[in-house]
Amino acid sequence: MSLRSFHIVLITSALALSAFLGAWAGARGFTPLAVAAALGIAFGLPYLYWFMGRADASR
Repeated sequence: MSLRSFHIVLITSALALSAFLGAWAGARGFTPLAVAAALGIAFGLPYLYWFMGRADASR
């Protein structure tokens, strides 16, 4: 697994954990935590798309 693939897996898993955290916090009524999770997803998804679309800088 290349370093780039590892980072894509890491970013994707962080987004998934943030989604589960937001769902759990929303169901339990922890609004500030749910908002923080939503902000993490809102900033993480564009970063993931940007990272996946980058040309390989090492070549």
